Amino acid sequence: MSQIVRRLTLLSIALGAAAALGACTPVANPRVPPPGSPPMFAMAYLNGCRQGAADANPTGVLALSPRDPKLYASNPEYKQSWDQGHAACYEDELRAPVMEINGGGGDSNN
Repeated sequence: MSQIVRRLTLLSIALGAAAALGACTPVANPRVPPPGSPPMFAMAYLNGCRQGAADANPTGVLALSPRDPKLYASNPEYKQSWDQGHAACYEDELRAPVMEINGGGGDSNN
C-alpha cells in the first residue's frame, strides 16, 4: 500500500512541476511573425495580420498594407504566410481589440 501512495505522491509532484514550468513559457504575440521568419514570410504575415485585424474590427483598425494579388496567386510562401497572419490577427483582434485608428499614430486631441 505504501508503494502506491509513494508513486501517486511522485506523480503528483511531477505533474505539479510540469504545470508550473508550462505556466512560465512565454506566449507568442500573434501580431509578430514567428522568430527567424524569412523576409518574404514576415512581410506577407504582417500584411495579412493588418488586414485580419481590420476585418475583425472595421471601425477601429485601418489596414495599411493590402494583399498583393499577383504574389498571392503565384507564390505559395506569400499565400501561406499572408493567410496565417490574417487568421492569427483576426482572432487576436476579436479577443482583445487594439482600436488603432489610422495606424495608431494619429492625433489624440478628440
